[in-house]
Order: sequence, then C-alpha cells, then structure tokens
Amino acid sequence: MEPSASPLFWQVAKKQLGALGLLLLLLVLVTLALFINDRQQEWNLRTEQATHRLELAFQMIDRDLERVRSDVRFVSQQGTIRDFNPDDKQSRLDVETEFNNFLRSQQTFQQIRLLDLSGQEKIRVDWHGMLPEVVPLDALQNKSDRNYVRESLRIRAGEVFVSEFDLNQERGKIERPLTPVIRFATAVSDGTGEKKYLLIVNYLGAPLLNELKSTSIPGKVFLVRGDGQYLLGPESSDAWGWLLEHSNSFDRQFPNAWSQKDKQLGNCFRTSEGAFAFQQIKLNRLADSAADSDDQPKQIQQQDLIDSIGNTLFVTSFFRPDDVFKNSRRLLNRLLILFAIASIPLFFLTRFWASASAKRSHQNHLIQVSERKQRELSGRLLRIQEEERKAISREIHDQLGQQATAINLDVKLAAQSATSDIMREQLERAINDSRQLLETLHDFATRVRPVELDDLGLCDAIESHLQDFHGRTGIEYKFTCKTNEVRLPSNVSENVFRLVQESLNNVSKHSKATRVEVSIGTSRDMPQKQLILQVSDDGAGTQDTLENKLASSSLHNNGLPDRLGVLGMRERVDLLGGEFSWNSLPNIGTKVDVTIPIHESLIRD
Repeated sequence: MEPSASPLFWQVAKKQLGALGLLLLLLVLVTLALFINDRQQEWNLRTEQATHRLELAFQMIDRDLERVRSDVRFVSQQGTIRDFNPDDKQSRLDVETEFNNFLRSQQTFQQIRLLDLSGQEKIRVDWHGMLPEVVPLDALQNKSDRNYVRESLRIRAGEVFVSEFDLNQERGKIERPLTPVIRFATAVSDGTGEKKYLLIVNYLGAPLLNELKSTSIPGKVFLVRGDGQYLLGPESSDAWGWLLEHSNSFDRQFPNAWSQKDKQLGNCFRTSEGAFAFQQIKLNRLADSAADSDDQPKQIQQQDLIDSIGNTLFVTSFFRPDDVFKNSRRLLNRLLILFAIASIPLFFLTRFWASASAKRSHQNHLIQVSERKQRELSGRLLRIQEEERKAISREIHDQLGQQATAINLDVKLAAQSATSDIMREQLERAINDSRQLLETLHDFATRVRPVELDDLGLCDAIESHLQDFHGRTGIEYKFTCKTNEVRLPSNVSENVFRLVQESLNNVSKHSKATRVEVSIGTSRDMPQKQLILQVSDDGAGTQDTLENKLASSSLHNNGLPDRLGVLGMRERVDLLGGEFSWNSLPNIGTKVDVTIPIHESLIRD
C-alpha cells in the first residue's frame, strides 16, 4: 500500500486552491467587466456609424432627386417646349436645341424625351458621355406599354412622377453595358393649362450608387428594393436580380434581418448574420409635386395609387459578424494573455502564502494541543493534590488525633494515681501539652482539608473558614452564599474553596484591611448557568494593574499579593473554563471577581 499524503500537504493545497480560485475569480470579473464595457462602447460606436451612414445616404439621394425634380420642372416650363408643334420643323429644332443644352450642362442624365399622351416619342436626345445625340424620327419608339409611362399619364400638370430604380431597356431588351436609371416624368401643358405632352428624363443612377459605396465610414451600405432585391449589394453581381433573373437578393442572404426590418426601422440591431440598420425611402414622397396646398389631399391619393414595391427603397447599413466587435475581441485576446501571464506569479504567491498559513495553523494547533495537555496535567495534579490533602487530613484527624487522645487519657489516668505532688504537676503539664497537640492537629487538618467541605458542602466550609479567619486576624467579615438550586461538582467546590482561602490569605498578609466581604451566587440571565465568586476588602489597595504585577519579579513586596498565589488562582479558574479578574484601587481596597460555568446537567430539577 502506498503511504498516504501528508495532512499538511493537503492543507496547503486546499488553502492555495481557495486563495488562487478567489484571485482568479477576481481577475475574471475584472476582465469580464473591461470586456463588457469595451463591447458596449464598440456597439455604441457601430450604432453611431450606422446612423451616420444612413443619414449620409438619405441626404445624397434626397439631394440628387430634389435637384433632378427641380431641373425637370424647370425644363417643362420653358416656352419652346410648352409651344412645341411636332409638324413645325423650327419648333422641333428649338426643342432639340433646348434638350441638347440641358444634357450638355448637366451630364448626369442618360436621355431626355418628349412623349405625346399616347406614349409615342416625339423628340428624344441621348447622352453618350461626350456629346448629346438627337434620335432620328424613324428611330423613335412608342412607350405606352411601359409602366412608368402609364403611371405618368395619371399625374396632373406641375406634378413630378419618379419611376422605380432599374436598368434602361431599349426595344424590350436590357441595354448593355448595364445602365441604372431613374425616370422623372412631368406633364407639359399649353397656355390654357391643358396637358399635351409628357417630359421624361432618365437620370443616371451609377454615380449615385458609386457615391453611396464610397463613404469612408466602416462597414457597408446596401440599397434594397421593397421586395428584397439588391440595387447595390455586397458584390456587383448581386444587383438587379429581378431583371437579370438571378436569385441573389437581400431577403435570401439575410432572412433574419429582413424579417425584423419593419420593427427595427431606424435602429441598429444584431442578428447571427451581422449588424444592420434600415432607413426607408419613398421615391415619390421625395419627389414632391408643386401642387397647391388645396390640392394636396388629391395629390397624396394619387401618389398612393402610383406607389409600388419598386418605389420603396431601403438604405441598409451592414457590419459583418466578425467586424461588429472586432476591437473588443482584440482586447479580450490581450486580456486573456495578461490573465495567463498574471496566473503564473499568482500561483507561486498563493503557494507561498498557503504554505506559511498552513504552517502557522499547524503550529497553533500544536500549541493548543500542548496547552490542553498542560491544563489536563495541571488539573490532574490539582486533583491529586486535593486527594493527598484529603488523605493527609484524614490521617492527621483519625490516626494522629486518636493517638494524641489516647496519650492524653493515659496521662490523666496516671495523674489520678500519682502519689507525689511533683509527679502530679508534671503529669498536668503533659496533659496540657497533649491537649494543645490535639488542637494543633485539628487546626492543621482543617487547613489542609476542611471536614465541612466533604460533610456539609461549600458554603458551610467557607463559613467555618471565615470564622477561623476572624479568630486568627480579628478582621470582620460578611458572607453570602446562594447556591441551593445548583449541585456543584466536587472539583468546582474544592477550587472555589481554595480561591477563597488564597484571597483571604492575601488580605491578611498585605491589605491592612478591617473588613472583608465574600459572596457566592449563580447567574440566571445567561444561556449557561455560572457560579459567581466575589471577594473584596477595604484595605490599602494599589494603583498598578494585575498584568503589571504579574510581570513583576517581586509582587509580594510593597503590599502586593504573592505572585505565585495570584497565578495559582488564575490557573485554577482557567482549568475550570472561567474568567478571573483582580482590581485594586489605593485607599479603597481590592476586589477579586471569578465566574465559572456550570453545565446544565449539574442543575437540580
């Protein structure tokens, strides 16, 4: 069998484990607090960045659409356009010149057209990046089948309709390279206010999309239709899925975020897909008409009719899951490294502390065991001493006393039969000497072990001793004893008697007192019964404390009690688990207070 580990080793291990665990827990809490605080700050930063990005994007779109709306309304109000006559070559030339100048000055439009109310193009000028180009009459198309034309025919003079953001198509096919456009349409009326034509301008959306992508704020910005299709997505190939017939869309790539967008509109929120913020844009709401306020309810009704999924856009701020708390994760990694580094010295420090603490505890335990054994030995010695005193007292009283009594009787008999006066006188002296011997033996036996202590009890023994004390010293006394309800064990009675005996001995030797009071009683207001002993005198007293006297090497001088006697009193009280105090004041006297606990099992029913 392997030898068991040392108890001291396990004590050290437990102490180290507890201390190290507490310190590591504290480090974990500090690390966690720093990480959570930094994480919250980073989330607040991401929220601010997302909000700022959405505001910038909204302002860009609002700015561009408002500018285009103003330009379209301005062009539609030009006299050459209001007075256009398709059969007049000069009138056509004037309008074409007006359109050329407009495209050349702006350079942000893909084309400008004038359509009659049947959807037939009357004049069209295209912009190819260098110079405007007038489309010949035979190349003009009928656009009546286009949705934006049908919706534009419903607006009144002065109103501006904004189509959905999509790709330009020519003769039913998507133009290549892809040309993102937004179509602005307004009615052109003659002098009488009758609507005659539609002015439609194709605004180039590529610069706007590039401007949205070019923001320097961290993260990405998407532009999404109301049905979840990308206009501006993570990759250029993700856009225009409903036109190019591919399945890449926001609602499929980020379904959780898409399902929460309406509840979280304007707020930054997180899902397992990343961090998102949405801002809704109504194109026709932004492109307000110039109708009078009296016509506003009717205009709003018309806008509600022409509103569609394509006219509802969502500007979306996006952070990838790895980017949301990127800085916090870096801090956490650094904190974990510091935690690991700090754990090494903590291990050795707690090991040193636990070892020192365990050794101190072990030494204290050994001291306590030694003190307990010493007290047990002292108690055993005191018990042996009392037994010896009892035996000596009994021996003196029974044997020596009987022998002295027998000698006294024999001498008395001899005196009665003596014939000469001289012999009778000598025998009388022998009788007196034997009587004195008997009294001395009786007194000595009483001091060694009072017979009353065994026969009558503690109170009567002390009463008898006080009477003898008064007879020897002439010091008056007062004695009260109230222990009738408690059965005192023999060791308590013996030690209390010795305490009273030693106290009276100090009074007679040092105090110069004229009166002494002794009281014995029991307490009733404590959880455990206690015997209370008080011995006080009216002697000279002293100013020194008991501790100073016990530290002195000659406490018996200058009216002070005997050092060994006081130490013996305190030792007796300590062995009984009680408390001892010695108080003395000059010209007032000295008082000894002793309390000794009495076990409940010793109390009489």
